[in-house]
Amino acid sequence: MRRIMLCVFILSCTLIAQNFQNNIEVNGTSEILAQADYINFVINIKNITESLEDSRKNNLEASTELKDIFIKFNIPSEDWELTPLKFGKEYTYTRDERKFVGYFAQSKMTIKLKQLDKYYDFISHLSKNTLFEITHSDYGVSNILKYHKQATIDAAKAARNKAEYIAESMGVKIGKVLEIIELNQFESYPNPFNTISVMAKSPEDISGKVSISRSVKIH
Repeated sequence: MRRIMLCVFILSCTLIAQNFQNNIEVNGTSEILAQADYINFVINIKNITESLEDSRKNNLEASTELKDIFIKFNIPSEDWELTPLKFGKEYTYTRDERKFVGYFAQSKMTIKLKQLDKYYDFISHLSKNTLFEITHSDYGVSNILKYHKQATIDAAKAARNKAEYIAESMGVKIGKVLEIIELNQFESYPNPFNTISVMAKSPEDISGKVSISRSVKIH
């Protein structure tokens, strides 16, 4: 009985070992640096006054002025969006004390500036109104999925190449692919999390690049 069990155990270990010997699991990564063709801005419009009505009027006037700037620079309506207005009481906090300072009105404008050669002139117009605050800006590319596709293909090729030289170093040949897993899946997002903007080299050079990296596991 013990001999039978021992034979079964040895046979199982042999099958498991053969199964592991027949499989190679590797990762492949690729990065593409794409030339940016627009800059994203988030512009905050906020003011605080003693009257809620005055704060509201100031905010609406500033929003109208910002729209006029967009028109001046021929920025199409589909490239900017204004959030709904928020307003209420504003407080300052010092230690455990809360102090009422007035009423605020706030909205945000998101914009995509495609005319990179107009960047400095555009910023100059924004700086004339103290209610405008740029809270975020980064580079972007219009056809992001095109670069994602190429980066994914390159990552798969890199994984296969890695599998080939690993197999060659061990004196074996690779067989058919059993499974392909994409390790970062963010194509559905307009600005994917694994896409990183690369800043311009100097203040005089406003052109920038966007890094798109993809990773694939092949089994």
